[in-house]
Amino acid sequence: RPPARNLFFLAQRPYLFDGTLREQIAYPVWDASLLTELNDANMARLFAEANLSEVWSARKEEVDTRGIHWSDVLSLGEQQRIQFCRLFWHAEWHRTHGDLAYGFFAILDESTASMDTASEMKVYQALRKKKIGFLSVAHRPTVIQYHTQVMHFKFSVGHDLMYEVKDAREMAEEHASLLTKHLKPTQRLSVLESRRQSGSTSRPNSVDSLRTADSLRLDGIEQRSETRHHAWPRTSPMATTPGGGSRRDIERTSLCLGAVGGSHERAAKFLGRRD
Repeated sequence: RPPARNLFFLAQRPYLFDGTLREQIAYPVWDASLLTELNDANMARLFAEANLSEVWSARKEEVDTRGIHWSDVLSLGEQQRIQFCRLFWHAEWHRTHGDLAYGFFAILDESTASMDTASEMKVYQALRKKKIGFLSVAHRPTVIQYHTQVMHFKFSVGHDLMYEVKDAREMAEEHASLLTKHLKPTQRLSVLESRRQSGSTSRPNSVDSLRTADSLRLDGIEQRSETRHHAWPRTSPMATTPGGGSRRDIERTSLCLGAVGGSHERAAKFLGRRD
């Protein structure tokens, strides 16, 4: 098991305290260098990687100002991206000061739930680029593409919690098929038109389909009633009490995504698996 400082946890509700913006990024400061080495150039880069360049431009003169309640100033989506700045900085610090005998891992517990799709995809791309191993719980199927494996939870007829491990690419294909199958004709035309304008004549792949379908959902295009049971749940599997609610509720709740990102070897080591 990796040491405590090799693990980083990001919650759905970010923790912001009464400190400066620079201190928010350096937190938790278990070594003085986490704060002293976090200069403005590093801050600007971290904010850009988390899709917060506009916030940096507006607040760069206030990074060391005290008395600002950042949880009131920033939206929830921006606060979640602040968490990723924090994660990226600690991952960099680990490479120069940490225990290199172990990798650096992040546990993301619905930590992108309030982000727009573009920001969510950008932070996941940064995670892969930085080679940070991560385990996610998320609702949007667009994030499946950034993982290697998916642990799918479901309840049996007797309300026993069961799980199976699937290949992430295979699951992405399944969800792309479900989402695009039920698009209205006008939505299908929208997909084809966007492909034409981008100059692409190839058949949309699973990633294209997931992005398009998720964008249509986020833009408020109503789905037909018969496809609503494919919607991702608002609660985690453990939030459903066995015996409570309808069978449909249990089936929907079981679709919460838990996936491991990074290389197979690092992910297996993190989970303690030897196969």
